[in-house]
Amino acid sequence: MRANRTAQNLTRTHHLTTNGSLTKRLWSFNSSLEEVIYMYGHALPKVWQKNATNLWKLRLEISSYHASLQGTSGVILHQANSKTTMSEAIGKGIIRISREANRLLPKKNPLPEGKAVKSCAVVGNSGILLKSGCGKEIDSHDFVIRCNLAKTDSFQQDAGTRSNLTTMNPSILLRKEYSDVLRNKNAKKRLKDDLSKFQGFIFVPGDSQNSLNEFIKIHKVMDGISSPEVVPGNPHHLRHAIKFWVDRSLKRRLSTGDDTSLTTIKWSVIGKYLSKSGAQVVSKAIDIRLVCKDRG
Repeated sequence: MRANRTAQNLTRTHHLTTNGSLTKRLWSFNSSLEEVIYMYGHALPKVWQKNATNLWKLRLEISSYHASLQGTSGVILHQANSKTTMSEAIGKGIIRISREANRLLPKKNPLPEGKAVKSCAVVGNSGILLKSGCGKEIDSHDFVIRCNLAKTDSFQQDAGTRSNLTTMNPSILLRKEYSDVLRNKNAKKRLKDDLSKFQGFIFVPGDSQNSLNEFIKIHKVMDGISSPEVVPGNPHHLRHAIKFWVDRSLKRRLSTGDDTSLTTIKWSVIGKYLSKSGAQVVSKAIDIRLVCKDRG
């Protein structure tokens, strides 16, 4: 709610400083949050156009880069594609798939296979959608991916409510409200209630042994709940997704937006990226613009 109020008052709260120093050319804001929202609203073009030729070119590059990046079968770790030990996505460590972990994995790929979905939206968790009115447009897509448990309560008009797959960084469990989640009944109920607001899948990145251990913990919290289903990412898929972007001069660490954008490009006929980092990487990699209505 604070973020929403800030966005509404932004036009009358920022102003130019008038002292004689260099700062006279800089905007002055009442808070850092106001500055972030303002910068998001002016950093990128308001309207992006789809480049169909480059889209298909990029899809071909992704599919031919490595078998694990073809289709959807390699995105989620399931019993049909897991091994007793697997290399970590980042670093040189080994992930050990215990009997308990293997039992909790889906028996087969739970994502649709065989053909591309007609349209897909990737929705980030920053403030770029505030006052955008994109809620209905987002919910109209055949498949909606949300990043890092971005809350939609009180933001339905701008962010929509529908979700088919929602990513969850394991670091979220470090928050005070989720402390000692398996033994603290209040923390367990709070996490269970928060996750139950989403549909489809809760996707826990499978980049390391710790991530797999956190997947087990989250799965236990959601025991008895059929939807959303908690699933781990496949480290083999993520490793090659990272290499794909690195080979295209992406030097920084892969973000959630980068990985989900790559998955969406190869999977859907129409992709709308409302994830700022993912959109930037896509445009940098091959001069492709897929955002139709963007707030930053």
